[in-house]
Amino acid sequence: MKFMVRNTQAHTNFAPKVVLTAPEGTTFPEQATAASRYKILTENDWRVWDGYDLKGGVVSNGGKTLTFDNTDSPIGAAADRDIEYTVKVETAADAFDVSGNEMGFVFSGVSAQGNSTTRT
Repeated sequence: MKFMVRNTQAHTNFAPKVVLTAPEGTTFPEQATAASRYKILTENDWRVWDGYDLKGGVVSNGGKTLTFDNTDSPIGAAADRDIEYTVKVETAADAFDVSGNEMGFVFSGVSAQGNSTTRT
């Protein structure tokens, strides 16, 4: 499953903490990293670069919550970038399709430029 963050300001030593909530009928398996790719806002091409990857993944709450904490692996984030992350989600064979069912997330952190928070 993918989610995206738009970064409009350059950040150095940014240590994001991301808390994801699994959509109904799904759970998160253990995963230490969320792979990333990015695109410059004025361009159409996505680029793979592991420098934006989220690290330190921990699953809790019976697989309903996945938390990444880059405190020990800060990143530098250039301005005017869309950053897309991919996480693994498991769906039970008998799960129903639920209208409007979405993954929730909070993307927050501290950088040399100050605090940042994004929510859905």
